[in-house]
Amino acid sequence: MRYLFVVLWSLSFSSYASDGFGVWATTCDDDGFYFPLEQKISPLVVNDNQIVVSIHSSSIGNGIVDVYFDGPLDLGKGGMNIKWDNMDKTKKIAEFNYNNESGYLKWFGFFNKKEGRYVWTKDPDFVQSYSHNGVVRMQKCE
Repeated sequence: MRYLFVVLWSLSFSSYASDGFGVWATTCDDDGFYFPLEQKISPLVVNDNQIVVSIHSSSIGNGIVDVYFDGPLDLGKGGMNIKWDNMDKTKKIAEFNYNNESGYLKWFGFFNKKEGRYVWTKDPDFVQSYSHNGVVRMQKCE
């Protein structure tokens, strides 16, 4: 009976570990950009002292996790200029692809329902600082 428990526990832990959820970062040992991939609501700093939003993630399989906007959490002067009520909460704002402990983030932006297009696509700090050809390379830190 004890062996069955250990096997079941190991399987549940390994399946959680391989779903892509956890903390991902550009590097795990400095103050680089980190991205929380969680099914629960998590904060994401889009622009320092300007835009912090809540997000949640959904694993769609095959090493892909979709990221969705839930709402603004903390806004500076720049973030207050965005009409947050127009942003669609059903369109993904980013897609994360991973394989084992490495992955990459593709940022789409916030989808403006009234304009029918993504906005804030190249403005986030992490896009400006870490993106190469539209992709931010990351590693799993947790």
